[in-house]
Amino acid sequence: MPKILNPNNRKVAIVSSSNMAWESSPASGVERKYLERDSSDEVARASTIVRFAPGSAFPKHIHAKGEEFIVLEGTFSDETGDFPTASYVRNPPGSSHSPHSKDGCTILVKLRQMEDSETARTFVKMDQGEWVPGEQTGVERKELFRSDTNSEIVTVERWQVDVRLEAPPEGGEEIFLLEGTLSLNGIVYPSGTWIRLPHLQKRTLKVVETSLLWIKRGHLDH
Repeated sequence: MPKILNPNNRKVAIVSSSNMAWESSPASGVERKYLERDSSDEVARASTIVRFAPGSAFPKHIHAKGEEFIVLEGTFSDETGDFPTASYVRNPPGSSHSPHSKDGCTILVKLRQMEDSETARTFVKMDQGEWVPGEQTGVERKELFRSDTNSEIVTVERWQVDVRLEAPPEGGEEIFLLEGTLSLNGIVYPSGTWIRLPHLQKRTLKVVETSLLWIKRGHLDH
C-alpha cells in the first residue's frame, strides 16, 4: 500500500532518492520511490520516481488532475509515441493513456497537481534547444513551461561552480537534481535529490560542481 509522505506543500521537504529502496506497484515490473504523497490510496496527489522493467506496462488510466513527467533514463511509451531520456511531458487534466516501456525506463512523475484550466499537452526535449542566460551569473536555462493562468514556471537549468542563490522563492520552489551536487543551507545533496521549498522560505542554494537541475517555481500555496 502506498504511504503518506510529505503531504503539506507549505513545509520544506527533502528526499535523496538514491538512498531509497524500490517498492512494488499494482503492475508487475513497475516499481516506485515516493517523494511526496497526500493519501495512502492508489489515486493521490503525488511525486514519485517510477521504474519500468523491460516489457512492463501499467493499465490504461485517466489523469483527472493531470500528469507531468521527466524521462530520467531509457524510453517511456504510450499511445502518443515514444519519449526518450530528457523528455519533459505534461498531460492535462482529463487525459488518459496506457504507459509501457519496451526496453525499460525510469521517470519522475507528478500526479494531480495541475489546474483544471490547463488543456494543452506539452512535450519538450530538455537536451535540445539553446541555453539562455538566467537571472543569476553562472546560470543558463531552458524554459519548459509557463502557465497562462498562474505564476508557475518550469525550467531546466545548468549552474556553474559556486553559483549561489539566497533570495526566498516567491510562490515556492521545487527542485530535482538531475546531475551534480547541490548544497542547501550548507548540507550537500547528490544527484537524484528532490527538494520542495514553500513560499518565501529562507534558504541558501549553492552548487560545488557544474550541475543540471529541473526547477518548478511559483506553483506552491501562498
